[in-house]
This record gives sequence, C-alpha cells and structure tokens, in this order.
Amino acid sequence: MYAETSVHVGGGESVGAIDLAIAREKYTDFPFIPSSGVKGAIRDWFEKSGEDKTTVEVLFGPEKDGSEHAGAAVFTDARILLFPVRSLKGVFAWITCPFAIERFARDMKLSGQTVGDLQVPPLSGEQVLAPLKSVNLIDGELVLEEFTYTATAVELSPLSTFFKKCFPAGDEYNYWRNKLDTNLIIMADDEFRDFVKSSTEVQARIRIDSDTKTVSDGALFYQENLPSDTLMYTVCAAQRSMKKDIKLSEDQVFKVLNKLHTNSVQMGGNESIGKGIFNLNFYKG
Repeated sequence: MYAETSVHVGGGESVGAIDLAIAREKYTDFPFIPSSGVKGAIRDWFEKSGEDKTTVEVLFGPEKDGSEHAGAAVFTDARILLFPVRSLKGVFAWITCPFAIERFARDMKLSGQTVGDLQVPPLSGEQVLAPLKSVNLIDGELVLEEFTYTATAVELSPLSTFFKKCFPAGDEYNYWRNKLDTNLIIMADDEFRDFVKSSTEVQARIRIDSDTKTVSDGALFYQENLPSDTLMYTVCAAQRSMKKDIKLSEDQVFKVLNKLHTNSVQMGGNESIGKGIFNLNFYKG
C-alpha cells in the first residue's frame, strides 16, 4: 500500500495542539489503519468500479444485515514498513527498523510467501545503517530532521531488492524503486518509533465564513497526516463464499480481488481534498 498523497485515518487521541490525530497501535505507537477501514475502503472501490452487486456482497458481506453471512475476503490491519523523513542531503530517506522488518517477514510467512533471509545486521544504541551507495550521508554522518547520526555504510542491496517488489509495479515508479538503493536507512526500533511519532505532517484546517471572509468561530483545528510515499501493507486472505446459493471458491474470490492490483484506493478522511490515496499492489513472490 503505497501512499500517493498524505493520509489521515483518524482514531487517535488528541495530543497537545493536534486535534485530530491518526490511529496508532497501542503498544508501539506506530501508525496503522484498522482492518475495518481497509476493508470498507476496498469495498467502496469495488462498488464504484461497477462490480456486480452480488459479487460485492459475497466478498464483503451484506451492506445492511451483517448477520446473514460473513464476507469471503479477509484483511488484516495495515502496518507501516517504510516511512519517509526529511534529510539534509538527498532530500529524504526511507527509514525502517528491525521490529518492522521482522514483523513484516512474519506476516509474509503467514500469507504463504517465501521471503528468504531478511535479517538486519545488529544495531547498537543510536547507530544507523545506510547503503554503500547512500546519497544521504555527509562525511559519514546522517542528518534527519534536526537529528544527527553517525552512520555505518553496509551492504543493504538484499533488503532494497526485496522492498522493490513491494512498490507499485508501473513504469512511473521506476525512479522511486531505484531510490531504495540510495535512500534506505535502517535504525533502532526506539529511534524509528520517535520519528513516526514526531515527523508526521500537521496541517491547520479552517472554515471560512462566506459573509465575513474570516475564519468561522471554532472552525480552526489541527490535523495529523501520514506523509505521502509511506509504504504500508496488509495481509489479504480469502475463504469460500458464505452467501447461500452462491458458490465461489477461494481461488475465484482472489481472482476478483486481483482487480485491485496497481489501482488506487482512497482510505480515511478528506476524500474531497485529495487525501488518503493509496496505490495497492499484490506482492508477487
């Protein structure tokens, strides 16, 4: 799930000056999208794409009476894998951490994929790892936002090659896939958590009074967004049709779901101002 625009999926508590925070996992503070939000957005995409109404009900369940039967399509919470952060050199870097990578590898195995060895070299303290061809380093140092790290250049091509398979498949993404060879950074779990908490976008939102052309009373608020170019993922599973008199096998369900591949789906709020657009791709193992 590659964020083509900034994304606001609410559910988080107000923090400081942020009135509308994004949803976060309770025990990690990592941003996530609840599975219900993922499934609802994908259902909406199928309905708008003109998919047969009966097929939509088979995949996602009845729209009104959920007790009739369960949907055949199953989605997990969307979790974060790569997070873009401003860099003093090279414009930005995608950061990740051993926790995110190991959890991703575990979820891949859950989905029946063979991921090979995704082990990350051990990290100590505030050490960060950069690829040998990194464009973000300045004399061995890395400056992300206002923080400076001493970076170790190591061979990260097995990881970057693997992550490229998770990026959108279109030719227009060649540039971004290739940047993984030069702009990927691995850091400690605690450092990664701090960045995904403090380096999100915070946007002021207002409503203008049409008569006075000034901000309406109480209409100024601050909203937190995930930045564009964030990479997330969800595990998609299928079961046979639960709808009476409709027979669809697991493979047939997946054949319908595969229509999502390389398409853009809107998730979260602010649809009318172009937020929340993800490009969805099935991992091709």
